[in-house]
Amino acid sequence: MFLEDFSVPGHILLVDDDEDDSFLTKEFLTEKGHTVTPVFDGPQALEFLKENQCDIILLDQKMPGMTGLEVLVSIRSWSSPLDLPIIMVTGMEEPERVVEALHNGANDYVTKPIEYPILSARIDTQLLLKFQREDLHRRKDFMESVLDSPFEMIISVDPERYITQFNRAAEKTFGYSRKEVLGESIDTLYATPEEGQRVHQKTLREDGFTGEILNRRKNGEEFVAHLSASVHRDLNGKPIGLVGISMDLTEQHKLEAEKARLLQQKEEFLALASHDLKSPLASVYSYAVLLSEKLPPGSKISDDDHIILATVKRNIMYMARIIDDFLDLHALEDGRIRLDLEPVDLGQLAQEVYEINLDYAKNKGIEISLDIQDNVPMASADKSRTTQVVQNLVGNAIKFCAKEERITVGVALSDGLPQFFVRDTGPGLKEEELEKVFGKYVRLSNRPTGDEKSTGLGLSICKRLIDLQNGEIGVFNNPDKGCTFFFSLPNHTNLREV
Repeated sequence: MFLEDFSVPGHILLVDDDEDDSFLTKEFLTEKGHTVTPVFDGPQALEFLKENQCDIILLDQKMPGMTGLEVLVSIRSWSSPLDLPIIMVTGMEEPERVVEALHNGANDYVTKPIEYPILSARIDTQLLLKFQREDLHRRKDFMESVLDSPFEMIISVDPERYITQFNRAAEKTFGYSRKEVLGESIDTLYATPEEGQRVHQKTLREDGFTGEILNRRKNGEEFVAHLSASVHRDLNGKPIGLVGISMDLTEQHKLEAEKARLLQQKEEFLALASHDLKSPLASVYSYAVLLSEKLPPGSKISDDDHIILATVKRNIMYMARIIDDFLDLHALEDGRIRLDLEPVDLGQLAQEVYEINLDYAKNKGIEISLDIQDNVPMASADKSRTTQVVQNLVGNAIKFCAKEERITVGVALSDGLPQFFVRDTGPGLKEEELEKVFGKYVRLSNRPTGDEKSTGLGLSICKRLIDLQNGEIGVFNNPDKGCTFFFSLPNHTNLREV
């Protein structure tokens, strides 16, 4: 019953010079589900094996010409008993030939006259052993391919936490060769020994571990990985080792961060479109409709119409500034802005921006003056981007100052570095606003005094541009009234360091 349960059909090469015996044996084995190829002498058997394969050989010992023993010796010169089982068929009166055959590599034997149930059982046993061995080889090959996976790290340790397995993916991820880490403490691969102890103890306590861990590469770089670990125990339940499969999450975290950044950018753009662009677009459209109704083709433009056109122009310029600021900010955050550092005279730059804004200040009744200190060293800066910062700071001062207030645009030496500042006598900033004034989309309590528009991005862009040039930007309230915005930049002598 046991053998019937485990009966496995196979391909049998039957070698027997007695055609009657061969026919009966073939009929019996065929009924058992086997495929049988009969040949009638040793040379035919060897010729068959040159071009074909079989699972087992049933080999008669006593044959004319080439004996079964000679055939056996020939086959064993290139195929082992484990790869190709051979059962010898011999006479009951020839025990010495059985012993000789077994010594030369026969797996088993049966005697003539053949008792077919015994033959069937012995064939099934040999085939079962052969197929189980082949299955173990396949499993071994599969496990080796898994262990050598280029994607998932597989690491095992013994009960003392020394590394016993370190596959190719682990070598690539950590930067260690297998030879470097085998026999070393698993703590070598963790960011801290405490992290390694935490994971080990939890794995033993809960008979497994699944979660994120903090590892360290050979070059010292820390990274997050996802680990699934289990405990291997002996028959008495004693731990004999731990094995873990883990994956480096660095790229996944980068993708998640990029996805979050793009989502945030999308939300910011939608807010920008719905809030900051919607109103001026509606205004431009309304004025365009008004002008089209008032001015049929060939009409002259009145002074009132010029005022409408000026309003349209201001709204278009404001929308363009919103878009420019939005694109600038995200280019800075993405690292897509490159600076051309060169020696820059902050005094000259301040003079130019001062002159550009004279009319703006005069139209609002604001007094604006220059205070440029002599012998201030040249700054290491990108002139175009630094001009953008200066223009923003001066423009903001004028925007938030009221009539008869004063603004000073200046350059001085501060701690050995060239510093630009703009000081005003305006409303100043609340203490809680000083910390967040350079944030994105910050709306402060102060409002423009001339109905000007503000994108809420200008100061955030200023900070990023100055940071990118290894400078420092800040603001403080003046002792008497108003506030002072300033930034310092490295001297041009430090250009290479920057």
